[in-house]
Amino acid sequence: MKKVKGYVSSRLIDGNLISQKIQNLVIREFCKSNNLFYSLSNVEYIYDHSYVGLYEIIEKIDEFHGIVAFSFHQLPRKDNERNKILKKIIKLNKIFYFANENLKVNDINSYNNLESII
Repeated sequence: MKKVKGYVSSRLIDGNLISQKIQNLVIREFCKSNNLFYSLSNVEYIYDHSYVGLYEIIEKIDEFHGIVAFSFHQLPRKDNERNKILKKIIKLNKIFYFANENLKVNDINSYNNLESII
């Protein structure tokens, strides 16, 4: 079973306040359905445009198969910052999963697909 790190937010996600409990339940069920070992989530700070929690996971990404976020709406809205994160995940041969939308980014095709959705 591949170990992944969860990523949840304490701020609005696509305009909605979704409790961390619900986010973690969705991530846990996603991991169970995809045969992934779920390591408890990092929680992002409530401040807008803060991605300290996400960068902490990325710094330790070698310990994990990938990251499971509740939603791709947790990614930075600024194209250059979001692209930098996603391309780093791809370059490191890791996977960024988005449980609520049942999406993942692990190569250039999946990256382009996500960017077209955004």
